[in-house]
Amino acid sequence: MLKIGHFNKTYNPSGYTQYKIEKVTQTDSSRILIMSIVNFDKYNKPFSFDTINIIKQNGFFKIDPEFLISDQNIAINENISGREVLFPTVLSTGMGLSSAWIEFYSNEKYLKISEFSRVVDKFEKIKTLNYSFDACLISSKYEIQSDEQSENRFYTVEKWFAPELGPVRINYYNNKRKLVKFSEVVEYYLPEENL
Repeated sequence: MLKIGHFNKTYNPSGYTQYKIEKVTQTDSSRILIMSIVNFDKYNKPFSFDTINIIKQNGFFKIDPEFLISDQNIAINENISGREVLFPTVLSTGMGLSSAWIEFYSNEKYLKISEFSRVVDKFEKIKTLNYSFDACLISSKYEIQSDEQSENRFYTVEKWFAPELGPVRINYYNNKRKLVKFSEVVEYYLPEENL
């Protein structure tokens, strides 16, 4: 279980997201993990629940595209399309990673989030408010298109991933390279037998 807090640059929370592996299924060629995602508002009250698949197969993790939107702290549940997030099981500095995107639309709303130019920058120790991790830093570009804004928003994003845990810190920078918001782990639990 991993719980991430979403904050503005002055550490005021806008919400939280909890990821939890609910079930693991083994086949001849792959391992399928069912992960629940619960979004909470800034008062820590849940407002949406979803499950996604993570498939470990042929040296890759394939994650449903809904993973891209989970750290935006919004709920979507219909008319979703996209490209899954791929992570090699072995990462090295300078490695380029494939792009991913998710698109959601209804009669009232349109939203598309694209993540591209994903690169493994380095391996380092990172400190959050409550924890310290050995992590892999992956940088990327984010584009958010929405009918609720007059123009697309672009971010440079830095994500630190800890082995067996997932994202433990995410920084969002505007086009002037100023930090505008960030997310970081506020609580986590690993079972004795890791997946």
